[in-house]
Amino acid sequence: MTSWVLFFQAVECLLPDQQASLVRELDGHVLRCVRDANGNHVVQKMLERVIGERMTFVRAFSGSVLDLSTHPYGCRVLQRCFEYASAEQCRPLLDELRGYYTTLAKDQFGVSLGSSSQPRPRTDGHGPSSELCRAICTRERPRR
Repeated sequence: MTSWVLFFQAVECLLPDQQASLVRELDGHVLRCVRDANGNHVVQKMLERVIGERMTFVRAFSGSVLDLSTHPYGCRVLQRCFEYASAEQCRPLLDELRGYYTTLAKDQFGVSLGSSSQPRPRTDGHGPSSELCRAICTRERPRR
């Protein structure tokens, strides 16, 4: 078994305090991990498994959303972010993307944010993925 598989299995079993500790370890390294062939999987798994209020590393994406959206690994991490992070955490990222819908619609990775498979149903009733999908897939700006 590879170390990545062991890591993913361990993340599945982390207690809340252990999750917080792991998130602190990512502090300052999140963007580098997102752009890494293996590191992006770590961040994706963290987005899937870490309890919402402990997902403080999502703030690191602010200011880099266009770059991440057009990156082969970054776009996947943002997809997971829009699927699993709270609407409160996603809103600043989605707001940052608003000015780039045309750019994203023309980019091979950016368009995947809007055309990805069905997003996981949100329990809080807010789904930034659907707004982004409409805007990119129809090449229209969302209504405000």
